[in-house]
Amino acid sequence: MAGAVQLILGFIRYLGVTAVAQMHFAVAVLAMVASIVAGAAALGFRQVSQGDSNVVWLALLMAITSVIQYGLGEASVVIAHMAMGVIFVIGTVTLAALVYCRPFFSAETTNE
Repeated sequence: MAGAVQLILGFIRYLGVTAVAQMHFAVAVLAMVASIVAGAAALGFRQVSQGDSNVVWLALLMAITSVIQYGLGEASVVIAHMAMGVIFVIGTVTLAALVYCRPFFSAETTNE
């Protein structure tokens, strides 16, 4: 969700509305911290439940992408920052779809 808000705020900022600059920065920090926590949680859940390794790798890749994107934004590399932002949104939406469509914990599965 923070990734989609980031995309909208970034687009508004790109159009010349500088009033959203601080909000764009705040949501960027929130998205980066959330993606790092999600990547660490995916590693923990994989060890507990033998979850899907694709979900774990995608969660870790999104954490790395968010850190790179944040760094590009701080370095004012605008085109690369925007490209990484679009990749981040696509990746996080894909990750959410994978997690919500096939949860790690299910009542039908048993751990034997």
